[in-house]
Amino acid sequence: LSYIWHHQTLQSLFVFAVVTMLLGQSYQQLLPAYALGVFNVGSEGQGVMQTVVGVGALIGSLTMAYISRNPNRARLQAYTGTALGLALAMFGICAAFQQFLLALVALFLVGLTLDFNATINQTLIMLNTDQALYGRVMSVYMMTFALSGFSASASGYLMDNIGGAVTMLSQGILLAVFVVLMATLNPGYRTLRNSIS
Repeated sequence: LSYIWHHQTLQSLFVFAVVTMLLGQSYQQLLPAYALGVFNVGSEGQGVMQTVVGVGALIGSLTMAYISRNPNRARLQAYTGTALGLALAMFGICAAFQQFLLALVALFLVGLTLDFNATINQTLIMLNTDQALYGRVMSVYMMTFALSGFSASASGYLMDNIGGAVTMLSQGILLAVFVVLMATLNPGYRTLRNSIS
C-alpha cells in the first residue's frame, strides 16, 4: 500500500480503477431492475441484455489482445474510458424513452469498452510496477472489485429516488468527465510508461 501510495503513476491508475468501478460497473447489478421496471421486457429481456453485454466484452477482450503491443495504451485507455461513460449515458437516455433496442446497442458498447478499459488498466499497472512487487500490487488491485457491491447499493438508492434513466445518465457523464480530466490534468497519468523498455 505504501509503495502504491508513493508511486505517482500507480496511484493515478488505482484511482482510475476505483472510479471506473464505482461509476461504470454498478449497471450490472441493476439490469434486472431495468429489465422489469423500466423496459418491461421480463426475464427473457434481461437475458438478452446480459448476453449483449457479454458479446461486447468478448469482442473487447479479443480486440485488446490483437492490439496488445500498441505503444499508446494510456491514450487508448482514455478514449475507451470516455466511451464507456458516454455509452452508459446513452443507456440512460434509452431508459428515459424506453427504447429497448437502442438500449441493447448501448449495452453492447458498455460491455466492449468496460472490458477493454479494464484490460488496459491491468496492463499499465503491471508495466509500471517493479517486478518484485507484481503479486502484491495486483492483490491490492483485485481488492478494488470488492467495491462493486457498494457502488451497486448507491446506484440502487439513486434509482429508487431519482429514476433509472437519470441515475445512469448522470453516472455516465460523471465518468466521462473524470476520464478526460484525469488524462489531461493528472501528472502521474500523463507520465505513464506505455511499453516495456
